[in-house]
Amino acid sequence: MITPHVSGTTPHYLKRALNVFLDNYAAFSKGNAWSRWLTKRRVINGQGSKMTMNHVSNVNDMLLRVVLPYIPVMPMYQHLYGMSLKRGQQKEINGYILRYHPQASVFSSVHQTGAVVLVGNAVNPFTGELEQNIVDHFLANEVGKLEDGRLRTELIDYVDQLTGRFRLMFIENGAVCALCDATALASLYFFQQDDSIYLSSHSQLLAETVGSERDSEVQEIIDSGFYSVGRKHLPGYKSPFKGIELLGANVYISSLLKKSPNIPA
Repeated sequence: MITPHVSGTTPHYLKRALNVFLDNYAAFSKGNAWSRWLTKRRVINGQGSKMTMNHVSNVNDMLLRVVLPYIPVMPMYQHLYGMSLKRGQQKEINGYILRYHPQASVFSSVHQTGAVVLVGNAVNPFTGELEQNIVDHFLANEVGKLEDGRLRTELIDYVDQLTGRFRLMFIENGAVCALCDATALASLYFFQQDDSIYLSSHSQLLAETVGSERDSEVQEIIDSGFYSVGRKHLPGYKSPFKGIELLGANVYISSLLKKSPNIPA
């Protein structure tokens, strides 16, 4: 039987999900075992188990960071242009400029030939690592992160363990690869022009940065009657602006390849 990925949705989903979280948070506050805790191995074996606060460090941090993430504004680009984010913080990282909201959660680890930037909130539930530990983990291994413009398999395997709402950027010898969390909860738009790459959490902010005009064909879709029905989504990875695309789940953008390779299963 083949069903759409929304086939399990019911009008009671949010209430039930919230009740599970509240029950687990109450159990955590009292030092009791959590319910419905699954790991990859237990899922494969079809076995669930209970998890106590002694199994992992910084549990309170992880609960609040994963459930209540802050969604930042994050444009990253190689050359400065006119920005509407005039009050943003700014960093220069290995020849690239990162500008972000003062309250955004930004973590970075920089080496002479490479850097890793994480914007948002992430946790590795298998190791207990939080954001700064995660970016440090990427640079701890002396092996390069990119191979012929592609992310190495070992790096992808580690990214696969992460959960949360985040964007990750890898810089190595002037090249950039970027991706977002596994379900693309943290949006990431990109624009490439010649040898420059521009990344942002918002398509309009990116359009203002690079001077992109609205796409008339996409505007016809936005102006149509069906677009106002239900949740408003453009087809595929389109944005309202020319040359600006949304980076979806399970893909990444490579400045060397000038395309979005799929992340292998």
